Amino acid sequence: MVTAATVLAMALAMWAPTGARAQQVEAGRAAITRYGCVNCHVIPGFQADAQEGCVACHQELLNRPRSGLGAAPRVVHYLQAPDLSRITHRLRPEYLSRYIVDPHDARPRIEETMPRLPVTGEDAQVMVAYLTSVAGRPPAHRGSPAPDPARVARGAQVFSSAGCHACHTFGNHRPSYEMPTAAVLALGAPAQWAPNLRFVRERLDPDVALAWIRNPSSVDPETSMPTPQLSENDALAVRDFLFLGNAGPAVSVASVPRASGLVPLERRVRFANVRRIFGRSCIHCHAHTTDSAAATGLGFDPTALDLSTHQGLVSGTRLPDGTRRSVLVAEGEGTPPLLARLLRRHAEASRDAVPERQDTLIPGVRAQRDQGPVGMPLGLPPVSRADITIIATWIAQGAPP
Repeated sequence: MVTAATVLAMALAMWAPTGARAQQVEAGRAAITRYGCVNCHVIPGFQADAQEGCVACHQELLNRPRSGLGAAPRVVHYLQAPDLSRITHRLRPEYLSRYIVDPHDARPRIEETMPRLPVTGEDAQVMVAYLTSVAGRPPAHRGSPAPDPARVARGAQVFSSAGCHACHTFGNHRPSYEMPTAAVLALGAPAQWAPNLRFVRERLDPDVALAWIRNPSSVDPETSMPTPQLSENDALAVRDFLFLGNAGPAVSVASVPRASGLVPLERRVRFANVRRIFGRSCIHCHAHTTDSAAATGLGFDPTALDLSTHQGLVSGTRLPDGTRRSVLVAEGEGTPPLLARLLRRHAEASRDAVPERQDTLIPGVRAQRDQGPVGMPLGLPPVSRADITIIATWIAQGAPP
C-alpha cells in the first residue's frame, strides 16, 4: 500500500538537490530542528509532536473536555501558525531569510508573532533552502505589466468595493467602508490571520502578487483565501495599489518605559503578587520543570531560570560554568536583568505588537536587527507598565517571600 509518507518521500527525492545544494538543504533541516520551527509550523519532512509542539498542545488544552472541577487552562495565543509547505512559492526567499532573523508583526489582528530567536543569517538562508527544496517547483508566474501609478486610484476603489478590507489591512489606509469588529470575528480564523498588505512589496514578487490576487489557489492549492472574482484589469489595479499606493499616515512609536521612571508603590508587595504576573505566560517556559527544554527547543542556551517559586527566582540564572547570576541585582548602575528583559519587550513592540491600523510604517526588513538580548515574554505582547512597576517595587523592597 502506498502511504502518504511514501508519496512525500518520492516527491522529495524527485526534487532532491545534489552536491553543495544538497549539503545546504541538509544544513537547513538541522537548523529547523535546532530552532524548533515544527513546534508551531507544518513543514514537509517533519512529524509534528502533539506532546511537544506549542500549537498542538495549546489546541489540545483548548479543546479538552471540562470536568467542572478546578480552573481550566486559559489558552489564547499560538493556536495556529502558517503552514510552510509552499511558503516559498509565494514569498521572496530574501524576505523569508531576513524575516526569520528579524521578525515583525505581519498579522495585526492577532497578538502573538514570530518569536525572536538566536538565528544567524547563514542559518536563515539554509532554512529557506530547505523550504524551497521540499516545496517543489513553483508554478510559473511571469510577464505581467510592471506596477503603474496610473492604476493606483482605481486599485484603491476596487480594494474597498471588492471587500478586500474585510480581512486585510493596508497599513493605516482607511477604506470607504469599515467592517464592524464583530463581523470580522464572525469570518473566523482566515480573516483574523490575514496579513497586513503593506508588506506585499517586500514579501512578494509583482508577478506572483498578481497571480495570487487573480486566483490564490494557483499559487497555493491549500490556501484559505477565497478567489476574489476580479476582472483582469481590476486585479492588476489592486496589485498596483498595494505596491505603489499610500498606506496612510504612520502612527508614532510609543515611548518605552524606563526603569528610572518606575515609581515604587507605597504598599507592600509579596512574591505571590509577582508570581501572579509570571503565571500569565512566563512560567510556561521558566519553571524548574520546563526551562531547559523550552530554551534548547528554541535554540537558546538553557538558563535554568525558575520563576514559579521564590527560591528559584532569587537563585537567578545558571551560567555556562555552573555558577549562578542574580536577575534581581543590577551590575553597576544598570537595570536588574529581569526588569531589563521586560522593558526590552516594550522597545520591540513597535515591530512585534502592532494593532490594526496602528501601523508605525516601520519597514518589514532592515539591514541589521536590534542587538542585545531579546525582550520577554518571547513573541507575546509586553507585560504592562503597571505590572512591571509591581515587580520593580518587589525588587526594591528586597524581594520578600
